[in-house]
Amino acid sequence: LFGVIFLLEPFGVYGVALGTVLGAAMHLLIQVPGLINHKAKWFPELGLRDPMLWRVIRLMLPRIIGLFVFQFNFLVMTRIASNLGTGAVSALDWGWRLMQIPQTLIGTAMGIVIFPTLAALSEVKDEQGKRVAMSGALSFIMIASIPSAIGLILVGRPLLSLLERGAFDASATALVYTTLSAFTLGLIVHSMLEVIARSFYADKDTVTPLYAALGGATINLVLSYTLTGVLFSENPPIERVYALALANSLGVMFEVGFLLVILRRRWHGIRENKLLVTTGKTLLASLVMGASVVAVAMAFSAAGLQGRLMYTIAQLGIQVIVGGIIFLVATLLLRMEEVTDLLRLVFNRGKNVELETLQTP
Repeated sequence: LFGVIFLLEPFGVYGVALGTVLGAAMHLLIQVPGLINHKAKWFPELGLRDPMLWRVIRLMLPRIIGLFVFQFNFLVMTRIASNLGTGAVSALDWGWRLMQIPQTLIGTAMGIVIFPTLAALSEVKDEQGKRVAMSGALSFIMIASIPSAIGLILVGRPLLSLLERGAFDASATALVYTTLSAFTLGLIVHSMLEVIARSFYADKDTVTPLYAALGGATINLVLSYTLTGVLFSENPPIERVYALALANSLGVMFEVGFLLVILRRRWHGIRENKLLVTTGKTLLASLVMGASVVAVAMAFSAAGLQGRLMYTIAQLGIQVIVGGIIFLVATLLLRMEEVTDLLRLVFNRGKNVELETLQTP
Protein backbone atom coordinates (compact mmCIF):
# COMPACT_ATOMS: atom_id res chain seq x y z
CA LEU A 1 0.00 0.00 0.00
CA PHE A 2 2.79 2.43 0.88
CA GLY A 3 4.59 1.48 -2.33
CA VAL A 4 1.54 2.48 -4.39
CA ILE A 5 1.05 5.73 -2.47
CA PHE A 6 4.69 6.77 -2.78
CA LEU A 7 4.72 6.09 -6.52
CA LEU A 8 3.04 9.49 -6.75
CA GLU A 9 5.10 12.63 -6.99
CA PRO A 10 7.50 13.71 -5.64
CA PHE A 11 8.84 10.24 -4.84
CA GLY A 12 8.33 8.57 -8.23
CA VAL A 13 9.91 5.15 -8.64
CA TYR A 14 11.85 5.58 -5.37
CA GLY A 15 8.49 5.32 -3.64
CA VAL A 16 8.49 1.56 -4.18
CA ALA A 17 11.66 1.18 -2.10
CA LEU A 18 10.47 3.68 0.50
CA GLY A 19 7.10 2.01 0.76
CA THR A 20 8.73 -1.41 1.21
CA VAL A 21 10.86 -0.14 4.09
CA LEU A 22 7.91 1.52 5.82
CA GLY A 23 5.76 -1.57 5.32
CA ALA A 24 8.45 -3.76 6.91
CA ALA A 25 8.71 -1.32 9.82
CA MET A 26 4.96 -1.49 10.40
CA HIS A 27 5.17 -5.29 10.23
CA LEU A 28 7.51 -5.06 13.23
CA LEU A 29 5.82 -2.25 15.14
CA ILE A 30 2.33 -3.76 14.94
CA GLN A 31 3.59 -6.58 17.18
CA VAL A 32 4.84 -4.22 19.90
CA PRO A 33 1.41 -3.76 21.62
CA GLY A 34 1.16 -7.53 22.01
CA LEU A 35 4.60 -7.70 23.59
CA ILE A 36 3.66 -4.92 25.98
CA ASN A 37 0.40 -6.67 26.85
CA HIS A 38 2.30 -9.86 27.71
CA LYS A 39 4.82 -7.82 29.73
CA ALA A 40 7.74 -9.00 27.63
CA LYS A 41 11.11 -7.67 28.73
CA TRP A 42 14.11 -7.00 26.55
CA PHE A 43 17.65 -6.39 27.69
CA PRO A 44 20.30 -4.82 25.37
CA GLU A 45 22.95 -7.52 25.65
CA LEU A 46 24.46 -9.94 23.15
CA GLY A 47 24.32 -12.97 25.42
CA LEU A 48 27.30 -14.61 23.76
CA ARG A 49 27.66 -17.03 26.68
CA ASP A 50 24.13 -18.30 26.30
CA PRO A 51 24.28 -21.86 24.84
CA MET A 52 20.82 -21.40 23.32
CA LEU A 53 22.14 -18.53 21.20
CA TRP A 54 24.82 -20.75 19.66
CA ARG A 55 22.31 -23.52 19.18
CA VAL A 56 20.10 -21.15 17.20
CA ILE A 57 23.09 -19.98 15.15
CA ARG A 58 24.06 -23.57 14.29
CA LEU A 59 20.52 -24.30 13.17
CA MET A 60 20.30 -21.03 11.26
CA LEU A 61 23.47 -21.37 9.17
CA PRO A 62 22.20 -24.19 6.88
CA ARG A 63 18.97 -22.24 6.39
CA ILE A 64 20.94 -19.14 5.37
CA ILE A 65 22.93 -21.20 2.86
CA GLY A 66 19.67 -22.66 1.54
CA LEU A 67 18.23 -19.19 0.99
CA PHE A 68 21.43 -18.18 -0.79
CA VAL A 69 21.13 -21.23 -3.06
CA PHE A 70 17.57 -20.22 -3.96
CA GLN A 71 18.48 -16.60 -4.70
CA PHE A 72 21.57 -17.60 -6.68
CA ASN A 73 19.53 -20.15 -8.60
CA PHE A 74 16.95 -17.56 -9.62
CA LEU A 75 19.71 -15.08 -10.49
CA VAL A 76 21.20 -17.60 -12.93
CA MET A 77 17.74 -18.27 -14.39
CA THR A 78 17.33 -14.53 -14.99
CA ARG A 79 20.75 -14.39 -16.62
CA ILE A 80 19.78 -17.23 -18.96
CA ALA A 81 16.50 -15.51 -19.77
CA SER A 82 18.40 -12.35 -20.75
CA ASN A 83 20.13 -14.41 -23.47
CA LEU A 84 16.79 -15.39 -24.99
CA GLY A 85 15.85 -11.92 -26.17
CA THR A 86 13.92 -8.84 -25.16
CA GLY A 87 10.88 -9.66 -23.06
CA ALA A 88 12.09 -13.02 -21.73
CA VAL A 89 13.13 -11.64 -18.34
CA SER A 90 9.80 -9.85 -17.96
CA ALA A 91 7.90 -13.03 -18.89
CA LEU A 92 9.88 -14.99 -16.31
CA ASP A 93 9.22 -12.36 -13.64
CA TRP A 94 5.51 -12.07 -14.43
CA GLY A 95 5.01 -15.85 -14.44
CA TRP A 96 6.84 -16.28 -11.12
CA ARG A 97 5.00 -13.45 -9.37
CA LEU A 98 1.55 -14.59 -10.49
CA MET A 99 2.26 -18.17 -9.38
CA GLN A 100 3.48 -16.85 -6.04
CA ILE A 101 0.07 -15.34 -5.23
CA PRO A 102 -1.74 -18.67 -4.64
CA GLN A 103 1.47 -20.32 -3.40
CA THR A 104 1.85 -17.73 -0.65
CA LEU A 105 -1.82 -17.83 0.31
CA ILE A 106 -1.82 -21.63 0.48
CA GLY A 107 1.64 -23.03 1.12
CA THR A 108 3.37 -20.27 3.05
CA ALA A 109 0.31 -19.57 5.17
CA MET A 110 -0.14 -23.25 6.08
CA GLY A 111 3.59 -23.68 6.76
CA ILE A 112 3.58 -20.76 9.20
CA VAL A 113 0.43 -22.02 10.93
CA ILE A 114 1.49 -25.65 11.32
CA PHE A 115 5.12 -25.08 12.36
CA PRO A 116 4.47 -24.24 16.06
CA THR A 117 2.36 -27.39 16.37
CA LEU A 118 5.02 -29.56 14.75
CA ALA A 119 7.73 -28.02 16.94
CA ALA A 120 5.72 -28.63 20.12
CA LEU A 121 4.97 -32.24 19.14
CA SER A 122 8.61 -32.81 18.28
CA GLU A 123 9.70 -31.46 21.67
CA VAL A 124 7.56 -34.06 23.49
CA LYS A 125 8.55 -36.75 20.94
CA ASP A 126 4.95 -37.36 19.82
CA GLU A 127 5.62 -39.09 16.51
CA GLN A 128 1.99 -40.02 15.90
CA GLY A 129 0.94 -36.43 16.52
CA LYS A 130 3.51 -35.16 14.04
CA ARG A 131 2.29 -37.56 11.37
CA VAL A 132 -1.31 -36.47 11.90
CA ALA A 133 -0.52 -32.75 11.92
CA MET A 134 1.78 -32.86 8.90
CA SER A 135 -0.49 -35.04 6.78
CA GLY A 136 -3.47 -32.89 7.71
CA ALA A 137 -1.60 -29.80 6.51
CA LEU A 138 -0.60 -31.54 3.29
CA SER A 139 -4.20 -32.64 2.73
CA PHE A 140 -5.34 -29.02 2.96
CA ILE A 141 -2.59 -27.99 0.54
CA MET A 142 -3.70 -30.64 -1.95
CA ILE A 143 -7.33 -29.58 -1.71
CA ALA A 144 -6.41 -25.92 -2.23
CA SER A 145 -3.45 -26.03 -4.61
CA ILE A 146 -4.63 -28.60 -7.19
CA PRO A 147 -7.79 -26.68 -8.19
CA SER A 148 -5.84 -23.42 -7.95
CA ALA A 149 -3.22 -24.70 -10.38
CA ILE A 150 -5.80 -25.97 -12.87
CA GLY A 151 -7.86 -22.81 -12.51
CA LEU A 152 -4.84 -20.53 -12.97
CA ILE A 153 -3.90 -22.28 -16.19
CA LEU A 154 -7.45 -22.09 -17.53
CA VAL A 155 -8.06 -18.42 -16.68
CA GLY A 156 -4.47 -17.32 -17.23
CA ARG A 157 -5.04 -15.52 -20.54
CA PRO A 158 -8.03 -13.38 -19.49
CA LEU A 159 -6.32 -12.72 -16.16
CA LEU A 160 -3.20 -11.43 -17.93
CA SER A 161 -5.27 -9.25 -20.23
CA LEU A 162 -6.93 -7.75 -17.17
CA LEU A 163 -3.63 -7.08 -15.40
CA GLU A 164 -1.50 -5.77 -18.25
CA ARG A 165 -4.25 -3.50 -19.71
CA GLY A 166 -2.77 -3.22 -23.19
CA ALA A 167 0.91 -3.20 -22.19
CA PHE A 168 1.50 -6.54 -24.00
CA ASP A 169 0.91 -7.46 -27.61
CA ALA A 170 -0.34 -10.91 -28.60
CA SER A 171 3.13 -12.47 -28.71
CA ALA A 172 4.13 -11.04 -25.32
CA THR A 173 0.90 -12.28 -23.74
CA ALA A 174 1.51 -15.76 -25.15
CA LEU A 175 5.06 -15.67 -23.79
CA VAL A 176 3.93 -14.75 -20.28
CA TYR A 177 1.09 -17.27 -20.36
CA THR A 178 3.28 -20.25 -21.31
CA THR A 179 5.79 -19.27 -18.61
CA LEU A 180 3.01 -18.90 -16.05
CA SER A 181 1.61 -22.31 -17.01
CA ALA A 182 5.02 -23.96 -16.54
CA PHE A 183 5.45 -22.31 -13.15
CA THR A 184 1.91 -23.31 -12.18
CA LEU A 185 2.80 -26.97 -12.72
CA GLY A 186 5.07 -26.50 -9.70
CA LEU A 187 2.50 -24.68 -7.58
CA ILE A 188 1.55 -27.86 -5.75
CA VAL A 189 5.11 -28.92 -4.88
CA HIS A 190 6.14 -25.36 -3.99
CA SER A 191 3.24 -25.29 -1.51
CA MET A 192 4.05 -28.76 -0.16
CA LEU A 193 7.68 -27.78 0.40
CA GLU A 194 6.59 -25.07 2.87
CA VAL A 195 5.18 -27.74 5.21
CA ILE A 196 7.63 -30.56 4.53
CA ALA A 197 10.73 -28.43 5.10
CA ARG A 198 9.27 -27.10 8.35
CA SER A 199 8.70 -30.69 9.47
CA PHE A 200 12.48 -31.09 9.45
CA TYR A 201 12.99 -27.73 11.13
CA ALA A 202 10.61 -28.83 13.89
CA ASP A 203 12.94 -31.79 14.50
CA LYS A 204 15.84 -29.29 14.62
CA ASP A 205 17.26 -30.61 11.37
CA THR A 206 18.15 -27.79 8.98
CA VAL A 207 20.86 -29.73 7.15
CA THR A 208 18.71 -32.27 5.29
CA PRO A 209 16.53 -29.57 3.64
CA LEU A 210 19.80 -27.90 2.56
CA TYR A 211 20.93 -31.09 0.81
CA ALA A 212 17.54 -31.29 -0.89
CA ALA A 213 17.80 -27.65 -1.96
CA LEU A 214 21.26 -28.23 -3.43
CA GLY A 215 19.99 -31.24 -5.38
CA GLY A 216 16.95 -29.35 -6.60
CA ALA A 217 19.08 -26.35 -7.61
CA THR A 218 21.43 -28.62 -9.57
CA ILE A 219 18.53 -30.16 -11.48
CA ASN A 220 17.06 -26.73 -12.05
CA LEU A 221 20.25 -25.25 -13.49
CA VAL A 222 21.13 -28.26 -15.65
CA LEU A 223 17.65 -28.36 -17.16
CA SER A 224 17.58 -24.56 -17.54
CA TYR A 225 20.71 -24.60 -19.68
CA THR A 226 19.80 -27.67 -21.71
CA LEU A 227 16.08 -27.06 -22.32
CA THR A 228 16.52 -23.41 -23.32
CA GLY A 229 19.29 -24.31 -25.74
CA VAL A 230 21.67 -21.54 -24.65
CA LEU A 231 24.51 -24.08 -24.59
CA PHE A 232 23.92 -25.17 -28.18
CA SER A 233 22.94 -21.94 -29.94
CA GLU A 234 23.95 -18.30 -29.80
CA ASN A 235 20.39 -17.19 -30.56
CA PRO A 236 17.93 -19.62 -28.95
CA PRO A 237 14.25 -18.80 -29.54
CA ILE A 238 12.64 -16.54 -26.96
CA GLU A 239 9.69 -18.92 -26.70
CA ARG A 240 11.91 -21.27 -24.69
CA VAL A 241 11.69 -19.02 -21.64
CA TYR A 242 8.95 -21.39 -20.43
CA ALA A 243 11.69 -24.04 -20.05
CA LEU A 244 13.18 -22.04 -17.18
CA ALA A 245 9.89 -22.20 -15.31
CA LEU A 246 9.54 -25.91 -16.10
CA ALA A 247 13.08 -26.58 -14.85
CA ASN A 248 12.26 -24.75 -11.61
CA SER A 249 9.13 -26.84 -11.10
CA LEU A 250 11.02 -30.09 -11.69
CA GLY A 251 13.80 -29.05 -9.33
CA VAL A 252 11.34 -28.37 -6.51
CA MET A 253 9.58 -31.64 -7.31
CA PHE A 254 12.86 -33.44 -6.61
CA GLU A 255 13.22 -31.56 -3.31
CA VAL A 256 9.75 -32.59 -2.15
CA GLY A 257 10.21 -36.23 -3.19
CA PHE A 258 13.63 -36.46 -1.54
CA LEU A 259 12.40 -34.98 1.74
CA LEU A 260 9.23 -37.08 1.81
CA VAL A 261 11.20 -40.32 1.44
CA ILE A 262 13.46 -39.39 4.37
CA LEU A 263 10.58 -38.11 6.49
CA ARG A 264 8.58 -41.29 5.91
CA ARG A 265 11.53 -43.36 7.12
CA ARG A 266 12.17 -41.20 10.19
CA TRP A 267 8.55 -40.88 11.25
CA HIS A 268 7.70 -44.48 10.33
CA GLY A 269 5.06 -43.35 7.86
CA ILE A 270 3.36 -40.13 6.82
CA ARG A 271 -0.18 -41.49 6.34
CA GLU A 272 0.63 -41.77 2.64
CA ASN A 273 -2.42 -43.89 1.82
CA LYS A 274 -4.78 -41.21 3.07
CA LEU A 275 -2.81 -38.52 1.26
CA LEU A 276 -3.01 -40.47 -2.00
CA VAL A 277 -6.77 -40.89 -1.65
CA THR A 278 -7.19 -37.17 -0.91
CA THR A 279 -5.01 -36.26 -3.89
CA GLY A 280 -6.94 -38.55 -6.23
CA LYS A 281 -10.34 -37.25 -5.18
CA THR A 282 -9.15 -33.64 -5.33
CA LEU A 283 -7.77 -34.15 -8.84
CA LEU A 284 -11.07 -35.65 -10.00
CA ALA A 285 -13.09 -32.80 -8.48
CA SER A 286 -10.67 -30.27 -10.00
CA LEU A 287 -11.08 -31.74 -13.48
CA VAL A 288 -14.85 -31.41 -13.16
CA MET A 289 -14.33 -27.84 -12.01
CA GLY A 290 -12.02 -27.21 -14.96
CA ALA A 291 -14.68 -28.42 -17.38
CA SER A 292 -17.15 -25.91 -15.93
CA VAL A 293 -14.60 -23.09 -16.22
CA VAL A 294 -14.00 -23.96 -19.88
CA ALA A 295 -17.76 -24.10 -20.48
CA VAL A 296 -18.16 -20.54 -19.15
CA ALA A 297 -15.37 -19.31 -21.46
CA MET A 298 -16.98 -21.04 -24.43
CA ALA A 299 -20.34 -19.48 -23.60
CA PHE A 300 -18.82 -15.97 -23.53
CA SER A 301 -17.02 -16.66 -26.81
CA ALA A 302 -20.16 -17.95 -28.51
CA ALA A 303 -22.08 -14.87 -27.37
CA GLY A 304 -19.34 -12.56 -28.65
CA LEU A 305 -18.77 -11.14 -25.17
CA GLN A 306 -15.00 -10.84 -25.38
CA GLY A 307 -12.46 -8.12 -25.96
CA ARG A 308 -13.83 -5.42 -23.69
CA LEU A 309 -12.69 -4.88 -20.12
CA MET A 310 -16.14 -5.27 -18.57
CA TYR A 311 -16.66 -8.58 -20.38
CA THR A 312 -13.29 -9.88 -19.17
CA ILE A 313 -14.09 -8.94 -15.56
CA ALA A 314 -17.53 -10.56 -15.84
CA GLN A 315 -16.08 -13.73 -17.37
CA LEU A 316 -13.41 -14.10 -14.69
CA GLY A 317 -15.91 -13.46 -11.91
CA ILE A 318 -18.39 -16.03 -13.24
CA GLN A 319 -15.64 -18.58 -13.85
CA VAL A 320 -14.37 -18.24 -10.27
CA ILE A 321 -17.87 -18.48 -8.75
CA VAL A 322 -19.10 -21.34 -10.95
CA GLY A 323 -15.81 -23.21 -10.67
CA GLY A 324 -15.77 -22.85 -6.89
CA ILE A 325 -19.34 -24.10 -6.52
CA ILE A 326 -18.78 -27.05 -8.86
CA PHE A 327 -15.58 -28.01 -7.05
CA LEU A 328 -17.30 -27.85 -3.65
CA VAL A 329 -20.24 -29.96 -4.85
CA ALA A 330 -17.88 -32.49 -6.42
CA THR A 331 -15.86 -32.87 -3.22
CA LEU A 332 -19.05 -33.40 -1.21
CA LEU A 333 -20.27 -36.02 -3.69
CA LEU A 334 -16.89 -37.74 -3.39
CA ARG A 335 -17.34 -37.68 0.41
CA MET A 336 -14.10 -35.89 1.14
CA GLU A 337 -14.01 -35.68 4.92
CA GLU A 338 -11.46 -32.86 4.88
CA VAL A 339 -13.86 -30.55 3.05
CA THR A 340 -16.75 -31.55 5.30
CA ASP A 341 -14.69 -30.81 8.40
CA LEU A 342 -13.59 -27.47 6.95
CA LEU A 343 -17.20 -26.48 6.32
CA ARG A 344 -18.13 -27.49 9.86
CA LEU A 345 -15.33 -25.28 11.17
CA VAL A 346 -16.52 -22.35 9.07
CA PHE A 347 -20.16 -22.67 10.10
CA ASN A 348 -19.41 -23.49 13.73
CA ARG A 349 -16.90 -20.78 14.56
CA GLY A 350 -16.24 -20.44 18.26
CA LYS A 351 -17.35 -24.00 19.01
CA ASN A 352 -15.23 -27.05 19.64
CA VAL A 353 -15.34 -29.00 16.39
CA GLU A 354 -13.71 -32.41 16.39
CA LEU A 355 -11.57 -32.96 13.30
CA GLU A 356 -12.30 -36.62 12.66
CA THR A 357 -10.16 -36.69 9.56
CA LEU A 358 -7.04 -35.58 11.39
CA GLN A 359 -7.68 -37.93 14.28
CA THR A 360 -8.07 -41.02 12.09
CA PRO A 361 -4.89 -43.12 12.43
